[in-house]
Amino acid sequence: MELNIDAICEEMENHEDTDDFSPSEESPASSRMPACVTFSLVTPAVLAEVQQQICEDKCLPSEVRESFKYDTDGLNRLAEHLRFINDCLVPRTRFINSSAEKAWSRFHRASGDHLPRLSQALGVPLPHVFHLCLKTFIKLVDINYYRTSSSAPSTSATPSTPTPVSNEEKDILNYIGGSIVRKVQDKIKRQKKSSDALLNILQTMKADTAGPEGTSAESQSLTATHDRGGLTYVSTAVTTLLTHMEDIFRMHFSLTGSTTTAFVAHCLNSDVITTSFFEMTYDCESEDDEKTVILTEICKLFHKIRIHHKCRTFMDAYRAEKCLFKKQKGLRKNLKAKE
Repeated sequence: MELNIDAICEEMENHEDTDDFSPSEESPASSRMPACVTFSLVTPAVLAEVQQQICEDKCLPSEVRESFKYDTDGLNRLAEHLRFINDCLVPRTRFINSSAEKAWSRFHRASGDHLPRLSQALGVPLPHVFHLCLKTFIKLVDINYYRTSSSAPSTSATPSTPTPVSNEEKDILNYIGGSIVRKVQDKIKRQKKSSDALLNILQTMKADTAGPEGTSAESQSLTATHDRGGLTYVSTAVTTLLTHMEDIFRMHFSLTGSTTTAFVAHCLNSDVITTSFFEMTYDCESEDDEKTVILTEICKLFHKIRIHHKCRTFMDAYRAEKCLFKKQKGLRKNLKAKE
């Protein structure tokens, strides 16, 4: 088993993170995707693909399909009419779903202002124009937010499939998550200018539980077992997030040595982790940059705890092997003496 309960509990009690917390410090979060990116915009090539999709959609009336058959010059003119769609796109951040939702909000506002003009200019009924704009924007969202490949660091070796995290290990990860959330919260509060927005993000990660006196399932958890009134309980979404981090740690530890910088970079460029974190903090009214700061701190602390556990496991195995070697050496000496 990758995670040992007794070792983890002792490490969580002794591990103290003394680094100063500052959102502006130089960290992997500061190297996130730049705000200014090159978008795939409305072009005749994109419109040609949209036109083909509309013409092949048998659910639409034939007159609608015929109204969107344009030649090359027609596609160029149509691209000029639909240039307002380009302004609806927003920079693609690590939280892809958040960026896409902001883009959709802009599109719905802009379409209400431009659709009447487009309907008159193209000589096409308003519902048909909206269908065209909708299909075009769906295409652009797919290209700019979901089809773009991740810029995660690559290694020459291929990561092996990680060992699945067992239910017992998930319980340990839940215990680790409570300690991480508490440590990050304490670091923020120690700052002269503590951010309420950052604290609100952490608050959404906590579970509504009374501790060991709660439900029977909760009273059997590792956190409840070790709680004496001061432990932090986190939601199942946090456990899921840490499970994804554990998968990344197991895949890349043997390949890269898993330095903190490399591990954080892998996590921040993982669509699974960023999507999981965004969904968990969706109701929290905070900027994406603030959420990235919290996610970065969580990744750093998680990696420090796991590396400490790995080092301890290695040293314990080394001591056991050394002790066995001494016993075997002593046994050989005794046998020679008897001879």
